[in-house]
Amino acid sequence: MLLAGDEVARTQRGNNNVYCQDNELASFDWSLTEANADLLDFVRNVFEFRRAHPVLRGGHHPDSLDPAGGGHPEISRHGLRAWQPDWSPSSRLLAVMWCGQHAEGRGPDYVYVAANAHWDDHELELPVVDDGWAWHLFADTAGEEPGAFVPGAEVPLRDPRSYSIKPRSVVALVARPVSGTR
Repeated sequence: MLLAGDEVARTQRGNNNVYCQDNELASFDWSLTEANADLLDFVRNVFEFRRAHPVLRGGHHPDSLDPAGGGHPEISRHGLRAWQPDWSPSSRLLAVMWCGQHAEGRGPDYVYVAANAHWDDHELELPVVDDGWAWHLFADTAGEEPGAFVPGAEVPLRDPRSYSIKPRSVVALVARPVSGTR
């Protein structure tokens, strides 16, 4: 959920209701679109990524079962180890995988998102997807150029079994066919 202006780092200085303000708090500073163009591009790309993956915008709440027998549940939770979420009060990391394998007769659509609220790096064990498919990086908020990630141009991971997530960051991966397999 975004409030108009979040995509360009607009602030209301802590005021959550500026409708009664007759000053600059209620105004949109259009110069922020240029000053924060990299953030605006990143948000646009996230919207495009969501549009490109029907599994992220389905018409029903995803189930942790495998109703079509495709080998993966519609949604699964993970921790540092694949298939093993850590629900303890001290846990600071959660990952979720959506599997759109069964959606509307389309081919597989895997999206994996991990959020690390910890102050340390962590090595994530990634879930295995279908043969001939591998994880590709869409976004890493700890990356040097967050605006550089473009849907459809995801970069294959060097190690398709694991990923190092930086402190206080979010990583989004998508599974794609390995070149020459489909």
